[in-house]
Amino acid sequence: MTDSVIKQSLIDRFLTLNTTFGTAFIMFDTSGNPTNVALSNKSFTPPDDGSWFELYFLPAEPVPASLGENSQNRWTGIFQIDICVPLNAGDGEVNDKYSYITELFKRGTTFDDVEIQNCYSPKDGEAEEVCYRKIVRITWTADIDN
Repeated sequence: MTDSVIKQSLIDRFLTLNTTFGTAFIMFDTSGNPTNVALSNKSFTPPDDGSWFELYFLPAEPVPASLGENSQNRWTGIFQIDICVPLNAGDGEVNDKYSYITELFKRGTTFDDVEIQNCYSPKDGEAEEVCYRKIVRITWTADIDN
């Protein structure tokens, strides 16, 4: 497993938001691709309704987690989800999305060898030219065989 596999595990986990909580926050096209989620290196146009997510994967260099020829490497990093909602829409939508995301990635949750260390917002949301943005940062660790 490498950082690309960890990245995909985190994205796949995020894409379960609707089915896990019975919400309709993530929209999908007929092929099952998310239409309101900006993924790295894929073209994206914000939807007309003004609500979308931006995903960022920020891994650190792996370090040895144990000794020996078949030892594991410890990967750590941040998975960031930016919640974008229309300006002047109030805090309800952004707070609902934040609440569900923090529950999905709560501390101690483990999936696909990725353990969530923390999930938080580093600051209050802020208005931008085209949207109101709230950042969610998820710190994670994964011990992976060489």
